[in-house]
Amino acid sequence: MANDARVFYFNSANGDEIKAIAKRDASGIMQYTFTVPENTNPYNAFYDFVFSTMNQENYEYFELRPCFDCHENYSFEENANTENSKLLSRNEPVVERRTIKSKRDLANTLLESIANNLGTRSVNAVFDAATQNQTSESSQFQVITVGSDRKPVGLCLITQSSCDTMNDVSAMSLGGSQFGFEISKVSEMDRWERVREIEAAIERYARSKRYQCKVVVTNSGNGDVRQIVCFPSY
Repeated sequence: MANDARVFYFNSANGDEIKAIAKRDASGIMQYTFTVPENTNPYNAFYDFVFSTMNQENYEYFELRPCFDCHENYSFEENANTENSKLLSRNEPVVERRTIKSKRDLANTLLESIANNLGTRSVNAVFDAATQNQTSESSQFQVITVGSDRKPVGLCLITQSSCDTMNDVSAMSLGGSQFGFEISKVSEMDRWERVREIEAAIERYARSKRYQCKVVVTNSGNGDVRQIVCFPSY
């Protein structure tokens, strides 16, 4: 029904729990409401929602209440140290977290339909399709990766026939699971919009790996050098 609302939850790349409400309006169009932390960009929260849905990680909370006046048998362990036993002994409900698996559930149906139409569960592809009416054209920059672990080795500019490597953006050699890029000579005002687009492309790739990034700016004497360092959010 149009007025039915579905409350569910998912986790952001930073590990924050985000509450979401999905419902269809009178014309059958899906609408979503997200309750996000103050430091979370709603655009990024929607990307995290796509990631969670494509990986079947959306969840709900379900309350189990003891039934002492009916003839049902409970299979909870009798060990007094178990959480369920302690809750039942106090006649209190048990709150259980359950993953929402059904692709037809209101929490999943819109993005699952998009993925089905695209023929792919790529987070970036589904995100692009879901937001094509809210955003401008897709990013003109792409992170170059190698190997099965998709290690970033550079950035390229997408053209009509190829993707041209950018000499002013270089991958940084960092230890552990971190990766980073250095953008050189960004002091010219006419380049700031381009720099922001480059950073957005890198951060978007990072979010697809559930990483978060920070930007460090230094001055080499020939203009600012911006370093973007990305690392796991856990």
